[in-house]
Amino acid sequence: MLALSCMETDEQVTIKVDGELAIETVEEFEAATARWTGSGKQIELDCRCLAFIDSTGVSGLIKAVVRWQASGAQVAVNNLSDDLKEMLGILGFYEAISDQG
Repeated sequence: MLALSCMETDEQVTIKVDGELAIETVEEFEAATARWTGSGKQIELDCRCLAFIDSTGVSGLIKAVVRWQASGAQVAVNNLSDDLKEMLGILGFYEAISDQG
């Protein structure tokens, strides 16, 4: 299960990711986050409550971040657990998004 909640100001949107970002939920994530592409806002993904991510979820996360960066947004992915940081590193997340920024 995945739940996303957004807090928006004139300059920034914070998207709180709660639950699992996996093959079962990645389409929902991609559809929900696409609306911020081209918004001109800074985007923060707050992953404090992200319990699990699989390789499909990492791919969806990369797509979202790269899409936002390509539209000129500054993007931050914050509050990852140490285990999730390690998994993202192993799966090439940081390299994929730094090539775009």
